[in-house]
Amino acid sequence: MMQVTRLPLGVYQTNCYIIYEESSKTCCVLDPGGEAKKVLEFMEIRGLTLDAVLLTHGHFDHVGAVKTLAAETNCLVYLHREELALPEMFTAGPLFYTDLYENNTLSLAGLDFRVMHTPGHTPGSVCYYDQKNGGGKMKKELINEMNLRIPALSLNEGYARYVVSSFVAQLDPTL
Repeated sequence: MMQVTRLPLGVYQTNCYIIYEESSKTCCVLDPGGEAKKVLEFMEIRGLTLDAVLLTHGHFDHVGAVKTLAAETNCLVYLHREELALPEMFTAGPLFYTDLYENNTLSLAGLDFRVMHTPGHTPGSVCYYDQKNGGGKMKKELINEMNLRIPALSLNEGYARYVVSSFVAQLDPTL
């Protein structure tokens, strides 16, 4: 069964997720915003090795621990190509990555993810869908994140609708 653990990291306490199959010893880390040591300690306690870092987008508060994690674990780091156009003032320097998303599926750490390009927050924003478990815990976490963020955004209604519709349309193309 898939396990999802949320770790608020960095100055902004950005949610980082460590995702792994209960029966596996490998994991993926989503958006390590800082404090690589906490991520590494979590993995060590559970006997996990890092297969890949998956970035939902390239803002500095989501990528702060990427270089350290990659250096310590020799893991892959995935990023959407359109994030490379972000100005460095938003990314706190050049973005570090080893791979760009080339298609819409990833098989890592015994998990199968559907990668959905959901531009809006940034040009290369992506969401991940757990294909094996029909969304499962990741779906619940994502819905919780959207419920927390969408109403709190001080953005115009049209922008919020665009972000949500780009996500929902990929879950159900008939919408």
